[in-house]
Amino acid sequence: MVRSGLAAAFAAALAFVPLGARAAPLEAYGQLPDMSDVTISPDGAKVAYVVPVDGKQAVVVVSIDPAKILTSFNGSEQKVRDLVWADPDHLLVLKSQAGFAQQVESSRQEWLLAYNFDIALNKVTPLLDDGVQVRGRPITMNVVIGEPEARRVDGHSTVFAKGISFVDSAGVPTLFSIDLATGHQTIIDRASTAREDRDWVIGSDGKALAQSSYNIELQDWKLRLRRGGAWQNAYQTKAALDPPEVEALSDDGQSIIVRTSDNGAGALQPISLADGTLGPEAERYKGLSSVLVDPATHRIIGGRRTDMEAGLAFFDPKDQAVWDSILKVFPGEEVELSSWSDDRSRIVVKVTGDVHGVAYILVDLKTHKTTLVGEAYAGIKPADVAALVTIEYKAADGRKIPAYLTLPNGRDAKNLPLIVLPHGGPATRDMGGFDWWAQALASRGYAVLQPQFRGSYGLSGDLWTAGFGQWGRKMQSDLSDGVRKLAAAGMIDPKRVCIVGGSYGGYAALAGVTIESGVYRCAVSVAGISDVHKMLGLLPDAKTSYTVRSMNRMVGATGPSDPVYDQISPIEFADRLSVPLLLIHGKDDTVVPTKQSRTMADKLKSLGKPVEFVVMSGEDHWLSRSESRLQMLQTMVKFLEANNPPN
Repeated sequence: MVRSGLAAAFAAALAFVPLGARAAPLEAYGQLPDMSDVTISPDGAKVAYVVPVDGKQAVVVVSIDPAKILTSFNGSEQKVRDLVWADPDHLLVLKSQAGFAQQVESSRQEWLLAYNFDIALNKVTPLLDDGVQVRGRPITMNVVIGEPEARRVDGHSTVFAKGISFVDSAGVPTLFSIDLATGHQTIIDRASTAREDRDWVIGSDGKALAQSSYNIELQDWKLRLRRGGAWQNAYQTKAALDPPEVEALSDDGQSIIVRTSDNGAGALQPISLADGTLGPEAERYKGLSSVLVDPATHRIIGGRRTDMEAGLAFFDPKDQAVWDSILKVFPGEEVELSSWSDDRSRIVVKVTGDVHGVAYILVDLKTHKTTLVGEAYAGIKPADVAALVTIEYKAADGRKIPAYLTLPNGRDAKNLPLIVLPHGGPATRDMGGFDWWAQALASRGYAVLQPQFRGSYGLSGDLWTAGFGQWGRKMQSDLSDGVRKLAAAGMIDPKRVCIVGGSYGGYAALAGVTIESGVYRCAVSVAGISDVHKMLGLLPDAKTSYTVRSMNRMVGATGPSDPVYDQISPIEFADRLSVPLLLIHGKDDTVVPTKQSRTMADKLKSLGKPVEFVVMSGEDHWLSRSESRLQMLQTMVKFLEANNPPN
């Protein structure tokens, strides 16, 4: 349940949960969800979802009328990332796996793979041909970039996928079409070099309407439209950073909607299919952090708002009325759209709160009935779900910082122990809803603060751009300012505060007890960056690297050799650590190398500082395995309870 304001936070802790409620065990929070990625078929007759089985993941498909299991297949070491229906009889299963690509020289990374699950035949095959070679050289690999899209072309179900093909052994972004009946794949279009990224907009008839390209070295973005069977330039702009991003067809089908750099949400502007002109943002598009696309027409019909509640806004008043009526069915609970049928008569929602716990529910708009699909966390009962409230406080310079605050059940919102939990990114945001980290910590008796510090992306206003040049500075003090505001309000005990985070949040945890001091009595960094200079050194072509340009902007540096990087690297301030620190890192992390934590641990140990270091075997950057999630939670909670007891 989300409520607003500090006063509401006090009330929420008392009014919405029973005093003395017992918490679920950590195992309930640490395992992968009992059900996830729930998606309904285009005809509304079937539902597919992912379940954990013997440490792996399985995909299950059930019919709705009657309710019965139709088929399933057990997973492998690969991790299921998404399920996408291509048609009522074919389910696309997206998985990822860390490794090296045999077809091309590359660093170890997490690859997204796609498979076609034929429901009728109970057969799973790679979506793209893997490792096809011509004269000893690879031409394709079963790797996709982003979510494939399905269309009906000449009576055939056809999938369009952005993948990789090879030009002189160099992998380049490529648009493939795959006929699901025959498995035949065709290259529709591809980039000219590996330094050029491309995206495409596919019309409802299966024809590519538009092609966008961004050359990282030339810093040039173009949109081309199909004219007489050939691509013609329609719009072009220079962009060292934040090039326009193609979203989808406009709701009237007359233009391509692109997100242009503006502020934390960006502006959604049309590029006319008729003449290629860039138009102003329509009023109905303003304030949307992401868009919703009609499953049948593939046009934008609304989006997710940029406010803290991140609710849905639809262009058609009838659609909005339907969604508002669904929200009324679950008063006081958080409702998220999971998927819908092509005619939008059957909608699957994820409901979180003190009535349903965390559950997937099917809403049938024709029969006006709701049906439980399943519980996301069977071990977490409704009474275990801690109250989530939204607050806003002012940083030291007066900037307003929105935040989520999770309050422990059965305790007055006064003088509570606090965990500050900054998100990763940093150019992203927390979304509210059920957060297994925050809920697990609240279940142990801690209040949990998740500030949307400057540099966060996807909220209204200039919150994102206000973070430029503030990495390790005001982006950091925004967190500790939140601690001070909660302490002044009497909600938390300022002497019982720790900071915990993953990825950028792990960096913030390290910075909070090295660059900063006197705020936190302990810290936990999961896959955090300790040496920013070393991270940049891992990037090839530093002078032309988009990532380096982005980091220079966030740090306020002139280049990767700027000494400012040392000024915001926690490892350079290791001698300042005076409180216990726990470092946790996955051995197979392809985003932040494990060495970032190991080097920090070694330096702190050499200085005689209080540090613990735990490596999770076989784990990636995102804690994708139940075993590792539980290991992380148990290790973290044991550390927190020893160094910041909740009672």
